[in-house]
Amino acid sequence: MTLLRAHFDGFNKTCGETLDEAKAKSQAFDMLHSQVDRLIEERDRYLADKVEAERRLGEALAALGAIEEERRGDQLELSTVKEQML
Repeated sequence: MTLLRAHFDGFNKTCGETLDEAKAKSQAFDMLHSQVDRLIEERDRYLADKVEAERRLGEALAALGAIEEERRGDQLELSTVKEQML
């Protein structure tokens, strides 16, 4: 009976240690999983910000192009007027 009790105590100790290791690994996995979730959310925010910045850049470039075209037209008109005055 004592030998059986010793084996049972050894098994309980080993089982307890294994459960403690499993719990620690599970907690580490949960922590990593939450970090990955936060990184995914951060990446998604950065991508949305990038898309918005590219859209605003496109609008600014279109406005700049229109202004430049208008300036060229004004310069052409000014050159025409100068030539007519000469």
